[in-house]
Amino acid sequence: MNKKSIACLFFSATVIVGCGGGSGGSASSTENVASASGKVIDGYISGATVFLDLNFNGVLDAGEPQTVSGDFGDYTLDLSPEDRECLGYVPLVVDVPAGAIDEDQGEVDKPYQMVFAPKFERASDSDFFNISPLTSVLWSSIQAELSGDLATLSCADVRQQDQRREQLRSILEASIDDVVAHYNISETQLFSDFVANGDTATQEKAIRIVKGLKKSFSETSRLRELYPDALFVRANYHQFDYRDADEQYPDAWYREFNLIGETSRVFRLDKMTDDLSEVVRPIIYGEGEHIQRGALNYYNSFEFESRNGDDSGYTCDSKEGISTVSDGKNYDLTNLISKQASVFSDCATVDFSTETSGRYAVVGYSDGTSDYSSQFMYFPPETDLVSLSDWQGLKEQLDTLDPAVLVNTFEGLPYGYTEIGMGGASVWFKEKSYQDGNNLIRLLKNDSGQYERVTTYPDGTSLRECSTDGVNWEPCN
Repeated sequence: MNKKSIACLFFSATVIVGCGGGSGGSASSTENVASASGKVIDGYISGATVFLDLNFNGVLDAGEPQTVSGDFGDYTLDLSPEDRECLGYVPLVVDVPAGAIDEDQGEVDKPYQMVFAPKFERASDSDFFNISPLTSVLWSSIQAELSGDLATLSCADVRQQDQRREQLRSILEASIDDVVAHYNISETQLFSDFVANGDTATQEKAIRIVKGLKKSFSETSRLRELYPDALFVRANYHQFDYRDADEQYPDAWYREFNLIGETSRVFRLDKMTDDLSEVVRPIIYGEGEHIQRGALNYYNSFEFESRNGDDSGYTCDSKEGISTVSDGKNYDLTNLISKQASVFSDCATVDFSTETSGRYAVVGYSDGTSDYSSQFMYFPPETDLVSLSDWQGLKEQLDTLDPAVLVNTFEGLPYGYTEIGMGGASVWFKEKSYQDGNNLIRLLKNDSGQYERVTTYPDGTSLRECSTDGVNWEPCN
């Protein structure tokens, strides 16, 4: 699957950063007001609330600009100059209440929500935002890839970090490919006004998607009441999922659940009956936590999963990690355990000090013009980070671990983009991203001598090229 790209290897959570405040309600009294326009479509829906979700939480919060769709699903969302800068970097969300009018289906019987996924670049004045069940499926696909990282996203976070923005674009592009392939539609159809185009086949697909959107909305509302102190809680019902045997079951329904607290996280993915009432088979169940201790950030995750089809067994994917920031550089160590399992407790009771089967060392930094990230992968007993051999079973050692030891060890690795050497690792990946005029360039390479260059143009399109020497490039196969 293209979702499992190198970009995902370098994706890590960051702290929450505010967007700087919204204009709140209509901004018609604000000077230099701009706007965003489009349609709310299943059939055309009037009486739905459209808002700019500045903090990615899917809830209309105080200060977030909003409006109500009118006839033919038309809406115009007035934005202050500050909020206009966030357009294109955060989702546009539509709350469709019971009683809203669908011009094709009649009065809406159950509330639901639709989303227009951001393109993670500044919107142009000519952009038109059609929000439909299909754009909502795209957002669900992106959410599945981001998972717990959603709780850390904000307008400022996306706008100010070039590397993160490019990683998000990579996830967006992969998700578009998946949705387009699954529904057998073009990318143009995905974002189009299929009602005006008379595209009844696409509209029929959109109508079926609404079934999952309604269930998602009601279940998420119930969960928010059940967990009022959660930083993030959401249930998402959708058809097909790449995490279950790479979409081997294209008509199956799934429920994804995410709960994020101050220090903990629970995640699960279940295959559901067609009426969405019962679990057919758990696909993934996971728990995790994070703890800040001085300059060190500790995290772990334990996942009990079966991703290879209905007849496959279950395995554990257990991780623990520690990260720190020094002199503008990010240093991250991850220990991994993978093994067969029969119940979740097989995953949550592992001993990292004796069972670690893989270790990742990641260094991220910037030189002012380019952003870099280098990952070294170690697979004991063949290779290991010898000087950090006792940095396993990290939670029990938090009070005694010295960040300087981690930094000094990683500074001994050849993590520079042009440096050579394995650093004792089994495998390494390196990435460099920078602006070239109006274009964003992302360069990837690995220890086997494979290179990839992705050029993203101002209109959002991109060109992917490959090379064996980093000098001569041609389209990738």
